[in-house]
Amino acid sequence: MKRDILKYDKKVVFAVPGSKVFISRYYRNKPNSFLNISLTGRHCELLCRHCRAMLLEDMVDINTFGNPFDNAENRLLKILKKFGREIVKGMLLSGGFDKNGILPLDDKIINEIRELKSQTKNQIKIFMHLGFVEKYTVNALYGCGVDGVLVNVISDKDAIKKTYNLKNCSPDSFYKNIKVLKNAGLKVAPHIIIGLNDGKISGEFNSIEQLSSLGADAIVFAIVKKISKHFDFVDPDIKVNEIIKLFDYTKKLVPDTLISLGCARPSGFSTEKLEIELLKRGIDVISFPSDAAIEFAEKNNFKFSFLEQCCT
Repeated sequence: MKRDILKYDKKVVFAVPGSKVFISRYYRNKPNSFLNISLTGRHCELLCRHCRAMLLEDMVDINTFGNPFDNAENRLLKILKKFGREIVKGMLLSGGFDKNGILPLDDKIINEIRELKSQTKNQIKIFMHLGFVEKYTVNALYGCGVDGVLVNVISDKDAIKKTYNLKNCSPDSFYKNIKVLKNAGLKVAPHIIIGLNDGKISGEFNSIEQLSSLGADAIVFAIVKKISKHFDFVDPDIKVNEIIKLFDYTKKLVPDTLISLGCARPSGFSTEKLEIELLKRGIDVISFPSDAAIEFAEKNNFKFSFLEQCCT
């Protein structure tokens, strides 16, 4: 379906969190304005085929800023002091998952988040990239003031077992997880991981169909990438037009839901073409845009702004 750009509200946000350098003639972000923090250091039990815990290596290890068993210490406040209260505006808390796809959380980190939000008068945005959660954990997260949660969604059974190493999960496990989060009052941004089934689109359309009834606050498109050439995961073979079809389908089913193109994209992917086509169709947020996409927005009189936090 071809979409007419003039039919859409020509506004877009370019997300450029300071966890990664962004320099263009249009904007330069501030290093460390947004921090990616691992709650598990470099440790991950799940070891998904495309990552093998390598993504954790570029994150700030929370346990280098205090003893995880000392409740008197607030590691997040120490991190804030280290990187600069006047610089840091937000944090993404994540880490390695256990074999059941759960990010280990305890009362200490919940209290640290609550204290950070209180001492900074809620001026620091806190997002969390979670796995599966239990009701107790969800209620605690809502109570401590987390601004939003990110969760992956996978509708392909083979990808769940072969890529994510989750032997006892099904696609329905991910949708039940979102229901638990939403029922607790949290803002939820499901991430559609495109190409998890050996680098090809398979269950992604079904993911969108399922999400359309769950009331997601935002939907993020993330294109799977192999972190190292030494891994046995297949290099993604996804065409721009396939992602465009998925976007059009999403826009049709949930026209009022914010849709983002996330920062996860393989090197060499046709980023410029994809971003411009998505702009034509009314994408709300693009992470780390190409100069070509920004130029397109400028020439076509888009109202655009830059935001130094994650794309939700």
